[in-house]
Amino acid sequence: MTVQAGLDLLRPKGPPAFGAIPENCVLRFYQESDDERLVDLLVEAFPRWPAVDVPTPAIEYLQWKLHSAPNASRYHVVADLGSRIVACRFFVLQNVKFGDTMLAVRQGVDTSVHPAFQGRGLMTALTYPIPDRLRGFDADFSVRSGEEALERAVRYDERQNYYARVDVLRCNLDAAAPSRDSTPSAWSIRSAPMFDERIRPFMTEASAPFWLIVERTPEYLNWRFADARSGAFTIRIAEAEGRILGYLVFRASGGRGYIADLLALPGRDDVVVSLVGDALDQFRHSGVSSVECWAAQNHPYRQVLARHGFDEKRRTMQFYCQPIRVDDQMVEPFGSHDTVMHLVSGDTDLV
Repeated sequence: MTVQAGLDLLRPKGPPAFGAIPENCVLRFYQESDDERLVDLLVEAFPRWPAVDVPTPAIEYLQWKLHSAPNASRYHVVADLGSRIVACRFFVLQNVKFGDTMLAVRQGVDTSVHPAFQGRGLMTALTYPIPDRLRGFDADFSVRSGEEALERAVRYDERQNYYARVDVLRCNLDAAAPSRDSTPSAWSIRSAPMFDERIRPFMTEASAPFWLIVERTPEYLNWRFADARSGAFTIRIAEAEGRILGYLVFRASGGRGYIADLLALPGRDDVVVSLVGDALDQFRHSGVSSVECWAAQNHPYRQVLARHGFDEKRRTMQFYCQPIRVDDQMVEPFGSHDTVMHLVSGDTDLV
């Protein structure tokens, strides 16, 4: 079967047509030869792309993003007009724990249409029909972009949407007092170039308090944080006698600090205190004046973050979840304010 034959997206079905798809435009799955034309599209479609500081050329950042899992590249969709690509939809593949069940989810990223071809039905075509290849996931799981055409296309999707809110907290280092919390001699905090196999048993324990959390395997974490193409992240691991007690990943971009991920064993607020204080001390030494950290309203680390000066809510991010091949009941708690979830900026491509 050809690439095009495997993708039945030639014309959107179901929702209203907002314009005619260009006559010679072919919607198909991604091929590696698309990379240079995709960079041209993304630079034109977004005010800034990449949206974060990366030390490598844009095409290498794109290639990193397109390979979140060994099979990820076979799911991306592009609109090909021959000499140029005029629209695209990428997916980061993740396994996410919903209650006691691990679901295979796809997170849409960088969905875009070239400005010269907007209003012609391409966004609807990219987001509404689901060919068989894309039905191999249990759910869609993404941050709401606020982009009008994409929001409109999602609204016309007949599947139920469930929404969760995550606060973006800020610590003003100029106003917050330096941490007086020192790392007890019972454990140490060190930098690591990547995550090792110890993260698997750690994750089994650390994920227990959360109804929802993205699965953290060494392969996934190293793709996300240890690949230079994704940005300059620092991995700090708290450990005792060879056992991981917790970790924190941070970076600076655009003059601001970001705690991209923070996780500790259940009940180990003392480890969380040490990791956060350690990160803020390093930010102070690097000249960063403010730091952001994401946390849901009832996240167990909220009090620790407040103690360290994360007492300003800059904005609220909204995630949405759409079931694909699971019943609504499986994901329905996602929309409840009482659900305990671990959703951080490192779970997205926004940092």
